[in-house]
Amino acid sequence: MEQPHPSVSDSQTVDHEHQVQLHLMQALTAAIDQGGDVEGMLAQLADYSRAHFLSEELLMRLYAYPEYDDHVLDHEKMTEWLDEIAANVGERAAMRHAAGELTAVFRRHIDSRDHMLHDFLNRL
Repeated sequence: MEQPHPSVSDSQTVDHEHQVQLHLMQALTAAIDQGGDVEGMLAQLADYSRAHFLSEELLMRLYAYPEYDDHVLDHEKMTEWLDEIAANVGERAAMRHAAGELTAVFRRHIDSRDHMLHDFLNRL
């Protein structure tokens, strides 16, 4: 069976989802700093991130991406950061630190693993 070819919209959708995740991370940090609805923002970020990670993982499987395992490991680490933030709800300094670390890890992930995935999809 012939392997399907990714469309331009596959990469554009993933890029858009990354921007939404970064926006949600910024909103979470603002909620932590300003005493906003941290639990609500965290739930929204966690739900969106898990859905995004799943869709990205399905895309990688569909196109037999050779770096799948390493990429998924990054997703698992970021999910652990989300869990750490949730475990520290009410402890502003700990939440702020974990949120900052998550954002930094996520940005590195986009610049490295997601960039490699984007290049792979464009070569197909």
